[in-house]
Amino acid sequence: MRPRDDESRKGMRTKRGNADQERERAPSKRDVIGVDVGINTLATCSDGTPFANPKAYRQAKKRLTRYQRRVNKKEPGSFNRAKAVKRLAILNKKVADIRADTLHQLTTWASFEPQHHSHRSMTM
Repeated sequence: MRPRDDESRKGMRTKRGNADQERERAPSKRDVIGVDVGINTLATCSDGTPFANPKAYRQAKKRLTRYQRRVNKKEPGSFNRAKAVKRLAILNKKVADIRADTLHQLTTWASFEPQHHSHRSMTM
């Protein structure tokens, strides 16, 4: 790949600003919401809106125990053990995905609701 020079950029226009200048952000006219992350509820917002904890592990605990037991009973290195490990991994991923999806729904709600816009990132 050849380096670009000014002649190859004839049709391109770029806006370059001084790096020392800081952009001034207009003051926000929207309310800012606070989120308190807890154990009994996943999160409680400063306006009092609670988000239920999905408890995905509790729901899948029996199945996880059963799949783990099946893995332990298989001969190490066998094809059947590999299949059992794959089933267990799929179930563990489902539990993790439920948790991640719930957090995603919470942060999406908090950032896209008109009264809850803020310029801060919502990382948990």
